[in-house]
Amino acid sequence: MKSIITSLFITAITLTAKAQTVIETANTCYSKQDYQCALNNYLSALNNNGYNASDKYIVEYRIGQCYYNLVQDEKALEYYKKCLISYPDYFYALWAAADCYSNMKKNTEALDYYKKAVALASSDEDRQSINYGIGEVYYDQKQYGSALEYYRKVYSRTGDYSRMDAFMGDAFYYLAKYDSALRYYQKAEPYYKENAEGLKKIKLFEGRCSKQLGRQDEAMKYFDAAISINKDYGTAYWEKGIVCAERKDYPQAIEWYKTALSKLTQKDTSDNYTLTGNISACYREQKNYAEQVNWLLKRKGFSKNPYDEYAAVATIQYARLKKSADAEKTCRQAILLYQTDKLEVKKTAQGNYIKMLNIAGKIALEAKDTTAAKKYFEDALALSKYSYEANAGAGEIAWYRGDQEAYKQYYNNIIRTGFDTLLSTKKEIANVYGRGAYVDAYIDGESYYSSSVYSALSYDSLQKEAVLLWPIVLSNNSYSTSQAKASCVLLLNKAAKQYSTDKEYVSNLYNSIAVLTPATDTATMRKALEDAVRIYPENIKPWDNLLKFYASYDNAKGSVMVEKLISVLKKKKDNATTATAYVYKGDFLWRQNKKEEAKKAYQEALVWDSNNATAKDRAKLQ
Repeated sequence: MKSIITSLFITAITLTAKAQTVIETANTCYSKQDYQCALNNYLSALNNNGYNASDKYIVEYRIGQCYYNLVQDEKALEYYKKCLISYPDYFYALWAAADCYSNMKKNTEALDYYKKAVALASSDEDRQSINYGIGEVYYDQKQYGSALEYYRKVYSRTGDYSRMDAFMGDAFYYLAKYDSALRYYQKAEPYYKENAEGLKKIKLFEGRCSKQLGRQDEAMKYFDAAISINKDYGTAYWEKGIVCAERKDYPQAIEWYKTALSKLTQKDTSDNYTLTGNISACYREQKNYAEQVNWLLKRKGFSKNPYDEYAAVATIQYARLKKSADAEKTCRQAILLYQTDKLEVKKTAQGNYIKMLNIAGKIALEAKDTTAAKKYFEDALALSKYSYEANAGAGEIAWYRGDQEAYKQYYNNIIRTGFDTLLSTKKEIANVYGRGAYVDAYIDGESYYSSSVYSALSYDSLQKEAVLLWPIVLSNNSYSTSQAKASCVLLLNKAAKQYSTDKEYVSNLYNSIAVLTPATDTATMRKALEDAVRIYPENIKPWDNLLKFYASYDNAKGSVMVEKLISVLKKKKDNATTATAYVYKGDFLWRQNKKEEAKKAYQEALVWDSNNATAKDRAKLQ
């Protein structure tokens, strides 16, 4: 509420007859609220010195008042300031200037002038009015505590001040002091008996306070009271829907939301948008995803950024409803729309565009159209290098193509915690962690990959790469317990059955079982290693461990098995390793006291690798 300044009549001014006529004409026009006429005459008097010098400030003030009433705040302020130059402590000009600044939202200046004015006020009525103005400025700045400080200085409840208790209730409400707000709203009610529009809002806010205080039944009574005043009060129905949603009574919430929606016009874009979203959310909570989609599509019609709804709909169609064809259609529609949209829209919608590219890519990948899938993922990565789903999808394609350089790049780019649980399955998340750990360990040579291994196994206990890396993690940790190793062995055996067709992988699993087996359990260790080389003889890792085992426990068996290894290595044309195998053979024979045969083996080792230092030393043995 702005101050209403009592009209001042210029009296006791001794002027020429003509000048007196101009002033009188201005005063007459002003009293009739013909402010343009008054302004013209006051300006004429001012410009032609048609006033006593001591009354100049009053003429300037009146000109300001005319401009103020003609809603020309800047011009009004100009003359109020001229008045204050003529008379710096003129109370009414200070007050009026404060009103202008307040209208112009120049709150700092408004407060300065209001506080100067209130210090000069000579009546309680004026002080209350100015204090109210100060409170309004603070309220406008959302400084509700300061607003209340000045509202409390307004004691009257007549005229414009009849709304004071409601305003104080609002300030307490926005300070989240709901008990105090409710008390002031209740005090305000008697002043709104003849104001149905205002009373329904009081009842609404009383209900909101009760709701915030956890008194839901009481809140519903207040909302019903608001509706009894105006049966078309959509906001009250809306609030009833919110209470029902908080109670998880979603069917009833939906009914109240729909009733609220029916009270809105198509022009109420923001409210339509929010309400359709509320209804969609209730259907989501009931796991009625088809209706959730239906209401999201309705919300799209009120959206400033329809890509929010396109992305949400495509996600639900793909992840919840398992309707890939519908999701693909939604994505394609939105992608085409985005590509022809305005640049400023693209900037705000880019995240959702990337999401839809990723969904379309995943659908293409599931259909085994890797060319289309890769195109979608690469388009997404061109906009967001670290997009989780795009890197994961492109990495999947590169992994199965065996393109090490490509999948290294994709798995290194992924922020491994950045997945969307609706778009990525647990298995897919596990693959990112497991393959990322594989890249860290075997390609990048990193040593800190254990957290990725454990994360992979938490999402899929049989994630292929993580299963193989877990024994290494345990072996590298001096604090690993025998219980942890035993658990790992159990998992390795399960994985051997799960991936039985991948002979090399299973061979590595059995080698790991042997490594984790306690040294005292030689039977289990031997069986694991022999199974490893039997399943995939070309795997050199278990051979090395098996030959070391035979060197300690069974030289005769070792001399037989090493021949099998030598046969494998010759086919691979791996000269250096073949030489090492012959050294093993010589050692087995030497320990069996077959020294001549051993020497021949050492010589054969030098044939395959003349630089083999061990073979050179052994050949000198007598």
